[in-house]
Amino acid sequence: MKKLLLASMALFMSFVFVACSSVSDEVIVSEESGVIELIGSDSHDWGDINIVGGDASHVFSFQNSGEGDLIINTASTSCMCTSAEITLANGDQSPVFGMHKNATWDAVVASGDEFEVNVVFDPMAHGLSATGPISRSVMLSTSDGDFELNVQGDVLSEEDFNNL
Repeated sequence: MKKLLLASMALFMSFVFVACSSVSDEVIVSEESGVIELIGSDSHDWGDINIVGGDASHVFSFQNSGEGDLIINTASTSCMCTSAEITLANGDQSPVFGMHKNATWDAVVASGDEFEVNVVFDPMAHGLSATGPISRSVMLSTSDGDFELNVQGDVLSEEDFNNL
């Protein structure tokens, strides 16, 4: 029994040696990765925002200008009053990202493809008395590193907005 076990082990080791020795020492690795490129500005100013006028939104556009795939991992916002949603070139959409509920969402953006990030600010999120200047950020996490977008505006009461 021991001789059969030793013979089987020797045969297996011979197979492993032959299989491994036939692999070339030269390994070709393509580490080309995607590059996130903003089309336009990384900030937007809504100006005056009517607190009861509904959400303010702005779409930022991007392109993968690298040779390889760009991976979008997740996004987050600086405040619960702000959210972001990513739309890929094929129409696929991410979950809505916010300040606290940020699931990982892996999406692949092929070389040359574009995608958009829709940033939405809810002026009523902090209540009717939350008027004044706002400045919020959206952070994208990608295989090319993190990228920050900024939005700002001045939230006015309905009366002040109507008196402009």
